[in-house]
Amino acid sequence: MKTLHRAFCSCNYWRYKDVGEQTVFFETFYTEHAGERARSLLANTWGVPESSVIVYNVFPEEELSLLSLDNKVSSSDTMLFETGWNPDAKRPSYLDDWPLMLVSPRTHERLVKAFMSISQIGCGGKEAAHG
Repeated sequence: MKTLHRAFCSCNYWRYKDVGEQTVFFETFYTEHAGERARSLLANTWGVPESSVIVYNVFPEEELSLLSLDNKVSSSDTMLFETGWNPDAKRPSYLDDWPLMLVSPRTHERLVKAFMSISQIGCGGKEAAHG
């Protein structure tokens, strides 16, 4: 069975100096090391050596659920996009930019639905353009 993970990633390869930090969703089998899987996937996606891919803050979906800051959200999948707490609005803050989703079609559909619903809970508009 596959497990969904979220990580923050960047690339220090000289040809990709303009690539900043990206939020990446990916899946692993239970026997795989999540950080190494993300590094391998991104190296292949970006066409760079694995040594130039930086992966950190890797969390499985279950742990993100436990760390969620808001239990009032109608869709539990929105917690996957939490980035912190907004003290002024007294609610969690969420990703603004479209994350990279290296996942199965079913999981992709689920993530897109949750990401698009963030604007419905008062967190700004999202563009539907994605790849």
